[in-house]
Amino acid sequence: MPPDRVFGRIEQKLRKIERIASPGEYHTILSDYGTLKKWGHDWQVRDFKSVSKTILKSQLPVKLQEQKVITIDKVRKRQVGFQTVYSSEPIFVNLLKPKSSLAHSR
Repeated sequence: MPPDRVFGRIEQKLRKIERIASPGEYHTILSDYGTLKKWGHDWQVRDFKSVSKTILKSQLPVKLQEQKVITIDKVRKRQVGFQTVYSSEPIFVNLLKPKSSLAHSR
């Protein structure tokens, strides 16, 4: 498979290098074989737990741990869709506290 070939080429190149001193060297090597996105520069991890305390109601009609897909629709500004299986349609529910918005929570 194509991904296996790419990983094989990367492994061959890494074997030839005696010492890698910094993460930047990995970035240089990996960028030769595909598009590289750096954490903190090209993408970020958000703290959903702390943000959710400020905008979501305390009693939710769904258990977030059981959800497979969470949908935020730009048209339904105050509702969030939930799916427990990937093949179903989302069920939209109003989960937001009064005067809060998903658009301003970023």
